[in-house]
Amino acid sequence: ARKFNGAELQAKVLTELANKVLSGRNTSFALELLSEASEITFKAESSPDKANLLLTIAEQFCRFDSIRGFESLGSALKTINQLKSAETPALSALVKPRPLRIKTYTVLNGNEFSASDRATAESINFSQIAPFVAQDYIQTRLLSNKLEQPLWRTKFLTAVGSAMLRTVPTRPESRLTSAN
Repeated sequence: ARKFNGAELQAKVLTELANKVLSGRNTSFALELLSEASEITFKAESSPDKANLLLTIAEQFCRFDSIRGFESLGSALKTINQLKSAETPALSALVKPRPLRIKTYTVLNGNEFSASDRATAESINFSQIAPFVAQDYIQTRLLSNKLEQPLWRTKFLTAVGSAMLRTVPTRPESRLTSAN
């Protein structure tokens, strides 16, 4: 993974490798991979890519170390607060769009990675927080208070609510019976 160009691509590959290692229950090696991915990601500038990576790393940590997972989730939320509102550059009538764009993809474990694909602020949907909701709903819900922008907070709470609705109850359902 260290041979890939671009720190973000390296971190994505390390995170995906950790996911594969975790499926084999090797948590110590997964911890090393995720720690290295975290170090690489923390050095990057605040961007939607960095926020998505930190959310994915937090999700992976949560699978075997909830404390480290919640710490990583807090770091991701700090990064999201640092994102600038997206300013779309005005298109000029004199500038033509490029007719051909060449991209290189690396496929690992069935997932495609590319250094040229960039996340946008709109692509952050907090889908990675489902394991946190299953572990500790209250703490996950309270983390939404760390988000400064109301839109981010709403997206986060929507993800918390949908994750809560998707969780399967672990106890048998109670049946209502009539008193008559």
